[in-house]
Amino acid sequence: GGSLYGSVARPESVPGEIGSKEGSSCQKAYLALVATGDASVEAAARSAGVSEVRSVSFERTNVLGSLYQANCTRVTGN
Repeated sequence: GGSLYGSVARPESVPGEIGSKEGSSCQKAYLALVATGDASVEAAARSAGVSEVRSVSFERTNVLGSLYQANCTRVTGN
């Protein structure tokens, strides 16, 4: 990512169909001093009632290095 602003995504797929539900979970950090949230695959699946995960992707956003950072996990499945 960039030092001023960065936003990147990385998909991780399971072969086959993606699924009909999509959920996400995020962890956020401020000034590299305070972090909160749960960006686990389990939390993302739970947010949408996904019991069979078919795909997972990760997304990271940062502003001015460590001023603000967000790490999110997205899942699809049934």
